[in-house]
Amino acid sequence: MSTLQTFLGVVISTLCAIVLAKLYTGTEWRIEAPLLFAVALVILASHFGAAISVASSLLAALVFAFFLFNPENSIRVVRETDRATLAWMILISVSLSYLLYPTRPGRNHGDGGERGNQNNGGNGRNPGNPG
Repeated sequence: MSTLQTFLGVVISTLCAIVLAKLYTGTEWRIEAPLLFAVALVILASHFGAAISVASSLLAALVFAFFLFNPENSIRVVRETDRATLAWMILISVSLSYLLYPTRPGRNHGDGGERGNQNNGGNGRNPGNPG
């Protein structure tokens, strides 16, 4: 995935979190907004990947803390139920994203698994070990 796609996914999710936070500010349904947004993050993960959901859920937690929960315009969240809601949003979005849309196997994770076999003829043996 390109850096532009990664950046685009994070920006889209952050903007959606800001809009949702502004819509629910001052309403009695504000406690449900982060949980609703967790569903949106899982949908976002289907297109951009699970790693984007992790970054986006952390940014969204900051956005919701800043705009939605008291004291407003501060990332400090006073009520324990509001903090628990943010924690549940992160937990749900990250776990469901990785369960439903795991990392693609074709990506290079730097472990050298396939590359090591190419250098020694593909026999799976260590080149320094003849047997």
